[in-house]
Amino acid sequence: MSRIGLSSYAFFWQLSDQVSQPLSIHDALRKAADLGVDLFQICDYAPLEDMDDADLAAVRRTADQLGITLEVGTKGIRPEHLRRFLHIARVLGSDLLRTMFNVPGHTPDNEETVAIFTEVLPEFEAAGVRIAVETYEQVPTERILDVVRRVNSPYLGICSDPANTVAALEMPRQVIDAVGPLRPEYAHQRLCVQPQTGMGRVHVLGRTPGRGPSRLRLHGRKDPAQRKKHQPDRRTLAAMAGHRSGNHPPRKPVDPTKPRFPKEQVKCQQNN
Repeated sequence: MSRIGLSSYAFFWQLSDQVSQPLSIHDALRKAADLGVDLFQICDYAPLEDMDDADLAAVRRTADQLGITLEVGTKGIRPEHLRRFLHIARVLGSDLLRTMFNVPGHTPDNEETVAIFTEVLPEFEAAGVRIAVETYEQVPTERILDVVRRVNSPYLGICSDPANTVAALEMPRQVIDAVGPLRPEYAHQRLCVQPQTGMGRVHVLGRTPGRGPSRLRLHGRKDPAQRKKHQPDRRTLAAMAGHRSGNHPPRKPVDPTKPRFPKEQVKCQQNN
């Protein structure tokens, strides 16, 4: 059964030292509970790795008191790193560990990746914890799928984040269709990519669920009636390709006599 949850990424800035009074992970859990969420993934949260078992147990107590199930997310697949996070997942009561292949200093090819997962997965299976590899721009989705198929374990799957892959010119529908047959752990993000007039760049904009450019069904099945309507146009793809390659068209000179922002935006700023 599908569940709606939140990631600690939803509180990325509030948890960081860029604000005067950062939230603790306990605060983030309470905010999630206030929003009616009962699933929370602590993902790429640096302090988590340095917590001892007492600190981890305190986080789990807070989650249990709020009726929240925890999941864990990290980056990297060095065996010792995966084993450390297996321990963290067990203390927190998480049955899933999300990760990514590459970290600075370690960018394994598929042969090494398959060997690593083959080595550590028996320990994950014994603990009842699954590994979900997230789709993202640094590694082509087909490479991730190749590893998952070759390892062929129910304890290794996909965390589908089709927003990440736009930076590698893999369109969200393309990724969802590719990973759909594996029935992955979903992390769908709502977005819309639009060309930025005259700048050779694109805007990636948030969209309210149900109002984005794609009509998606569970497990990646698309609505055929929407297929042609929502294909990305050539202008968008050309702008994205130019941005990725660094071949941006020259910017138009700024006219100092014209307002920098549209009237609606200026009005909004004045009202604030």
